[in-house]
Amino acid sequence: MDIIDNVTVAFLLTFIAGMSACLGGCIIFFTDKSKNIDIFLGSSLAFSAGAMLYISFTEILSKAQNLLGGDTFGGFLRVNIGFFVGIAFMLLLGVILPEEGSDSSLMKKAGIYTAVATAVHNFPEGLVTFMAVLGGAETALPTFFAIAIHNIPEGVAVALPTMYATNSKKRGFLMASLTAVAEPLGAVIGWFLLRPVMSDSVNGAVFAATAGIMVFLCFDELLPLAYKYCGEKKSLVFLVFGFLTIALSLLFMK
Repeated sequence: MDIIDNVTVAFLLTFIAGMSACLGGCIIFFTDKSKNIDIFLGSSLAFSAGAMLYISFTEILSKAQNLLGGDTFGGFLRVNIGFFVGIAFMLLLGVILPEEGSDSSLMKKAGIYTAVATAVHNFPEGLVTFMAVLGGAETALPTFFAIAIHNIPEGVAVALPTMYATNSKKRGFLMASLTAVAEPLGAVIGWFLLRPVMSDSVNGAVFAATAGIMVFLCFDELLPLAYKYCGEKKSLVFLVFGFLTIALSLLFMK
């Protein structure tokens, strides 16, 4: 398979991973404002966090280290710099974006804030998926699976408060769909910006930074929301289930 074929497959998988948020948005057509939705949302977010954390620490950072110098001190240092640059990037976004209120009276604003936050972090996630596919099957399928799965509850997280705020299921679904577009858009823009300087070092730096982004998202967004919606014990169970699912997927690929 030549580079053009690889790029085409990478764009296709990134598009599918992004559009999985639409699946989450679809759930509002089959539900009312019941407590079961809270449990579903919380458990899905916890599972997604487990999947993302496992793939970040076992595959993406490993891939970055191989590209940036292997087991040498310099390689380890460069990987860690990239990792913390990714975290710093997300911290900066947190400063720029307004915080969501936890009071139920702010529900009308929650849909918009969640949509903005999701769209912003879906943009680099698109590049994560794209680069993972270009990096080979070892990182492609697990990363694609982890991001596609976690986009589903994110779609729910955007669609539900929008539905609550507007009393319109169609608007909730539309908002979730719009955030999904950011993912393939991130891949397209990222590819054209990085293509002229594409190298092992650039690829490794992107992998390291995006691992930092994914880990930060898990601890800053996914797990706190999971605790809120379904409690710590259920969240931990589904977090471990996320670990196990990715571990098994990697095992079957060996």
